[in-house]
Amino acid sequence: MGRKFAEAAERLMGEAALHVKEGRLDEAADAYRRVLRYQPNEWIVLAYLGACERFRGRWDDAERALRRALVVRPEEHGTLNELGLVMAASGRRLDAIAFLERSTRSAPGYLQGWCNLGKLLYVEALEGGGSASRAIDCFDRILELDPTQHEFHFLRDALRGDAVAAPPPGYVAAFFDRFAASFDDKVAGRLAYSAPEVAAAMLAPLLEARRDLSVLDLGCGTGLSGAIVRPAAARLVGVDASEGMLERARATGLYDHLERDELQPFLDAVGAGAQDLVLALDVFIYVGALDRVLPAIARALRAGGQVIFSLEKLKGEGYRLAPSGRFAHSYAYVEGLALAAGLRGLGAREFAVREDAGRPVPALMLIYERG
Repeated sequence: MGRKFAEAAERLMGEAALHVKEGRLDEAADAYRRVLRYQPNEWIVLAYLGACERFRGRWDDAERALRRALVVRPEEHGTLNELGLVMAASGRRLDAIAFLERSTRSAPGYLQGWCNLGKLLYVEALEGGGSASRAIDCFDRILELDPTQHEFHFLRDALRGDAVAAPPPGYVAAFFDRFAASFDDKVAGRLAYSAPEVAAAMLAPLLEARRDLSVLDLGCGTGLSGAIVRPAAARLVGVDASEGMLERARATGLYDHLERDELQPFLDAVGAGAQDLVLALDVFIYVGALDRVLPAIARALRAGGQVIFSLEKLKGEGYRLAPSGRFAHSYAYVEGLALAAGLRGLGAREFAVREDAGRPVPALMLIYERG
């Protein structure tokens, strides 16, 4: 390649890097394609173009560029990893796993490749398409490379059935930040999430009679639970650990105040005897032990105030971390804590809270009143 062409290619690569940095992915992809006119088999340009096209959601274009890059460097671990991510995004999970396994074989110390592989093997194990031991072995390797990967430690515990009292700090916030933008569509739509509707039916006598309630919505998410109580609330406060979810809740205009905080620290600081109603729908499944949570909620309620919450139903005793990474609780465990906290039961309903791998998830909706 002549000096003139080399200088043109270098200039275009600089332009592409600037476009990527500033989020102009369309312009970046165009610049990479123009570089390829001068250097049609340049591996790094093809790899960058493939990654750019993946971020644009153009799976076919990304795959073509990355496969061309692999012709030049067949076992380059970064390209294999990127192609695995493209396959996963386009719904070809088994192909994704195969490419990610090649990536980790090519570079056994490549942490990102192992993490991406672990996530897919975990989903395969949950949906019955793969073995839990395969995912656990992958998690073990991740933790050998980086013991601070607390998310994978937690998921490994879930698959192994280990006794766990709570998720690691920051886990819930990071989990919901990742899919806040698609939460309503995925959960309420594809997964048939029903907790708000069930809660609304059980709360109807209270909500129809009042317009002056002080309401606290714990784990408010995008506002699905807040919507059912807004007409009856003089003041509606939402709290969530995920900033991504709070951004969605702000856009609804439902809340008088929103606060980012973990559940227990927030409850420990909330004023005593100030709330008429506390909601915690699909929240305790990410908490685990409730021995501090329920007394704190009881303290926040005024006399005659109510709390309604949902649980994934555990047939055994106490509570348990399920392979899904969510906690299930027994009715007896919750009832004992509620009574000890000065709460009396007003009602209980069994229902299917969502679908998981096409199967309904059995749940309980419970209402208690502070005496």
